[in-house]
Amino acid sequence: MIKHILFDVDQTLYPASSLVEKEMVKRMNSFVSEYLGISIEEAMFLRANRDKKYNSTLEWLREAKKLDEPKSFFSAVHPVDFENYFPKNPALISLLSRTTVPCSIFTNSWQKHAENILEYLEISEFFLNIFDIVFNNYLGKHHVRAFTNVLNFLGLKPENVLYIDDNKQFTDIFYSLGGNSVLVDESDEYGKIKYEKICYIEEIEPILEKYEAIKL
Repeated sequence: MIKHILFDVDQTLYPASSLVEKEMVKRMNSFVSEYLGISIEEAMFLRANRDKKYNSTLEWLREAKKLDEPKSFFSAVHPVDFENYFPKNPALISLLSRTTVPCSIFTNSWQKHAENILEYLEISEFFLNIFDIVFNNYLGKHHVRAFTNVLNFLGLKPENVLYIDDNKQFTDIFYSLGGNSVLVDESDEYGKIKYEKICYIEEIEPILEKYEAIKL
């Protein structure tokens, strides 16, 4: 029985084709360039060739480059002009308004960024919690402990949670824990997988029906 739904934010609540990620990568390169005092080209090279033990640019900056003010990174990297990237989505509002179990956000991003996305999409009221990278003490979803931290906070087992994300590595991790994963795969990059897959978030409705988690 599903007792909670966890939604990722970026490229999950809006399409990957919106190019928000491309903009954030551009901003990351600019931040690294300014922070380290190097050219954009050098910043791109260092990010691409960092030690693979660092699962994200932020993890690399904090542990290898002594960044002690992550808020400066978050503020620089995340855009706020979402209307230039993707439209509002009335179908998503309708869908979330009919869910019958609690919903929360689980993101590798910053809480303020998630709040900005939810506010723009007019869906803030449908989410009880935002579990961001700070909640997990800067452990990203590459780490199983990030998932167990959220589950422990909710007091739930993986089998009682539905988790929706565009990153297959993360949906694989949750599935391996015994959870119910849904991959949002707009480009059909991964083909057939072991669990549920959709192209766009609005297509989640039949899956929610199957789990009796939405009003018909």
